[in-house]
Amino acid sequence: MIKFTSTNCYGECPSLTLQLDKDKKLLFIGGRYAIKQGFYTATLSDSLFQSFIDILKLSEIDKLKTWPQRVSDAPEYTIEIHYNGKIKYLKNFFLPAVTHELVQYLLEVSKRVDLIETKDPFEIRFATE
Repeated sequence: MIKFTSTNCYGECPSLTLQLDKDKKLLFIGGRYAIKQGFYTATLSDSLFQSFIDILKLSEIDKLKTWPQRVSDAPEYTIEIHYNGKIKYLKNFFLPAVTHELVQYLLEVSKRVDLIETKDPFEIRFATE
């Protein structure tokens, strides 16, 4: 399972939170500048999910680390990855370069699925919160 959130910046950076599980189920909360605002669910196609798995493998999860940063105009990203009985938690404005493709995938995946609006709001909680 992966959880991801992106905050707004001074421009048009999308504010969104999502969760994707091993059953290809996507929970999506769209805020300002996201493709849709509100609470949505979706199911990823096999090929879209396989792309995610391939990108995740390239990200070298066990080696990922963040460092202190002071940034005034960039979105802050939070990624929480549950894998092999472990949890990797990253939170920063600029994540390691090897995660660039993963972050782009997570920012864009909601545009590549059929989002179904839910009337019941839900919360996506991170393990470190």
